[in-house]
Amino acid sequence: MALRFILGRAGSGKTHTCLEEIRRVLRLDPWGPPLLFLVPEQATFLMEYALALTPGLPGSVRAEVTSFRRLAAAVLAATGGPERPLLGELGRQMWLRLLLRRLEGRLRLFGGAAGRPGFAGQLAACLQELRRYRLTPERLEACLAQMQAEAAGAEPALAAKLADLVLLWRSYEAFLANRYTDPDTLLDLAAQR
Repeated sequence: MALRFILGRAGSGKTHTCLEEIRRVLRLDPWGPPLLFLVPEQATFLMEYALALTPGLPGSVRAEVTSFRRLAAAVLAATGGPERPLLGELGRQMWLRLLLRRLEGRLRLFGGAAGRPGFAGQLAACLQELRRYRLTPERLEACLAQMQAEAAGAEPALAAKLADLVLLWRSYEAFLANRYTDPDTLLDLAAQR
């Protein structure tokens, strides 16, 4: 199976090139091996629609538009699935809200905002972004320790925020342990498999 990357800046014709190549191969051999078109989550429907509207191409069982998350789910399904049930977005926010309530007295900066509507959602988005950039609670702790060691000019609000994030993230991971799989770890699990 061949893997081909098409790279370039925005507007350079990557999407057009991919669609045309898929159309060309489908016309030559509609029953060959699967063709996977890997796109961002928000673009999957648009690309499926673009392929479906191809003149002279009545349909295909061969071409599949997929996102990274869907590809990870397919890899996990083919290799036995995640070991623990997947925690959905709403479930994540519910557990973070519970943790915020339980830890409210220990939070240095987030304590006042912990009960506000939407704060658990913002925290979930923050943890998701931190994971996306391959950060861990340990790395945040190391940053915090370095800030405290340098002390001169350190911003107390930033230090408090990092301390709160570390506490909440560790508590969230402790909750997940042996219970649920966080959806943001699907790509890592698929890569391990």
